[in-house]
Amino acid sequence: KYPKGKYVANSHYWLGEIYVLQNKLEDARQSFSMVVENYPAHRKASDSTFKLGQVYHLLGNKPKAKALLEKAASGNDNAARLARSYLDENF
Repeated sequence: KYPKGKYVANSHYWLGEIYVLQNKLEDARQSFSMVVENYPAHRKASDSTFKLGQVYHLLGNKPKAKALLEKAASGNDNAARLARSYLDENF
């Protein structure tokens, strides 16, 4: 109904979270990608980059996962801390 509303990026992020919980990884990939690609300045962009990296890891695409996780880890927010931890544990 409101494709240009101020909550669109946030909605895509939370849809991605729901899809991960439902093990609908391709749907989660699409939702997190929407935030990363279309809303790079949004406050959920770094969280989405981290989550997208996790999804690619779960899908078996380790090179893409590592690249996204390293990008997320380069920041100084909570997503960066989580991404560094995930990289340490899985790569």
